[in-house]
Amino acid sequence: MGIAGVARRLALKVLPPFVADGVRAVRGKSTRPSSFTYLGATWPTDDPAIRGWDHESVARIQGNGWQQLADQLRSGSPLVGAGIDPASPSALSVHNTYMTYAYVLGAAAVGKDQISVLDWGCGLGQYGLIAQELYSELKIDYHCRELPTLSARGRQLSPTATFHDDDASALRGPYDLVVASGSVQYSEDWRGLLQALAAASHHYVFVTRLPVVQRSDSFVVLQRPGSTGYQTEYPGWHLNRGEFLRAAKQSGLELRREFLVAEASFVERAPEQAEHRGFLFSRKELPR
Repeated sequence: MGIAGVARRLALKVLPPFVADGVRAVRGKSTRPSSFTYLGATWPTDDPAIRGWDHESVARIQGNGWQQLADQLRSGSPLVGAGIDPASPSALSVHNTYMTYAYVLGAAAVGKDQISVLDWGCGLGQYGLIAQELYSELKIDYHCRELPTLSARGRQLSPTATFHDDDASALRGPYDLVVASGSVQYSEDWRGLLQALAAASHHYVFVTRLPVVQRSDSFVVLQRPGSTGYQTEYPGWHLNRGEFLRAAKQSGLELRREFLVAEASFVERAPEQAEHRGFLFSRKELPR
């Protein structure tokens, strides 16, 4: 599957970690039935019953939380997302995700008064909203790659961002920072996508909210996030960490910092339960 078709398989969201059904599972144990089904080592063939991310329920649920996030940003209160008790463990997880992104954005902005950013799988542009508030003196040319339903809603809520409905225009670059949060694992050709994201950046690439396993080979799961209000389902990879890092190196990326992400996704009968990680890379010269 080529890059031109990657968007059909992307998880295009930047919702807090807790919204993924099953994230309450910790170290292989769950207090509720898992919404993740183990599929095996190969990506499922096209199945009309798998509706994917381009679904109105995804845009609607994300849109419902937009104003609360904006209010948190303007008030100076902890960034914990919509509908979350700041004293809950979920709040700590969301706060960690957002503050890690803020750190990465700051690293990309060192010594600059303006930067360009590509957010691959941006949801409605929530990370762009965070960037504008936390770095109000920085001029940010913010670009979002999304599927049509989310792009349409995102353009209403994030009028200063540029939304791309196709891969080619989004990857035109180059950008100071390319962000892929909770999206790389939802591409069948994740290696090809990683290469394309690396090529679109002339400095940093940040891949985060990525489920990785340490000992097992990469495998595919199917998620049905019904309890979140998302009335859809989608396949995704749980990637072997070593395999992912080797692919990043082959794409011309050098690891600068690895981050812990406080998410878990319990998958029954999986060979290994995944941890979620973030990886900040910089571009390096490819061998000639």
